[in-house]
Amino acid sequence: MPAIPATLFAEIEALSDAGDALYEAGDYAQAIARYKAGYALVPAPKEEWEIGTSLLIAIGDTQFAAGDFARAVETLTAASFTPAGMGNPFVHLRLGQALFETGALDLAAESLQRIRGHGDDSIFDDEDPKYLAFLQSRTPN
Repeated sequence: MPAIPATLFAEIEALSDAGDALYEAGDYAQAIARYKAGYALVPAPKEEWEIGTSLLIAIGDTQFAAGDFARAVETLTAASFTPAGMGNPFVHLRLGQALFETGALDLAAESLQRIRGHGDDSIFDDEDPKYLAFLQSRTPN
């Protein structure tokens, strides 16, 4: 697969960076708008480009932070099926959390359990403790 032209890649990165700054400022709606604008510029097939997956993850993470759990599930599910998203512990963390918040507890447990294959539970260190407690309650001793 050929590379994304440098000028286009720079434009996509600039939109992603702007989204990151808006996310950090708590302006989730504008962050999502910047991420989506960057994603729109990613050449087809978008899911084959790592930057496309990164933008999907950023959109889903921001939707989660904004409390839009159903949309976060949709976006992160799409990210989880991309080459760069498959097996990505952060994708499974956020997807599991979003599923938990929508009440899809069996699917949440399944997604969160996938993280365990990547090592310890340190990915939960900066997260609400309820998610690790939930996972532990669903994991046989």
